This record gives sequence, C-alpha cells and structure tokens, in this order.
Amino acid sequence: MIEHNAPKHVHTFDSEFDALDFIMRLEGEGDLTADEVIDGFAYLIRTGMAWSLQGSYGRMAHNLILAGYIDHTGTVLSYPDSEF
Repeated sequence: MIEHNAPKHVHTFDSEFDALDFIMRLEGEGDLTADEVIDGFAYLIRTGMAWSLQGSYGRMAHNLILAGYIDHTGTVLSYPDSEF
C-alpha cells in the first residue's frame, strides 16, 4: 500500500500556470519534481486538458487519481514521500 503525505501546498495557479512549459519539461528536460508532476497533472485534470492531449496524459492522470494523489476534479490530495 502506498502511504501519502497530506498536501504541503495547494497551488491555485490556473491563471498563471504555463501548461506548455509543464508539458515540455515533462517530455523533454525531465527536471520536474514529483510534487511538480502532481501539481501539473492536477491542473491538466481541472482544465480537462488531460483528456484531450495524447493518450499517455490521460492514462497518467487516471493513474494519479487511482493512486490517491489527485481527485477527479483536479484537487491535490497528497504528495509522494519520494520522487517517482
């Protein structure tokens, strides 16, 4: 069973979040922390983008929901104890 920490912070950065930057960093540079991945996918779920991008984004969003990190509305529920 995966243990989760309570959210350390909840980002409300919808108006300033740069989805393109998040996707480019996720796909290319790989310099995102686990918390940044959770926050980024929470944004993608909230906006519906997770379900309209290529399939791997929807699958990852779905897996993060099933793992209990994010709920179906895009609210962060917890962050992992370590990096993915």
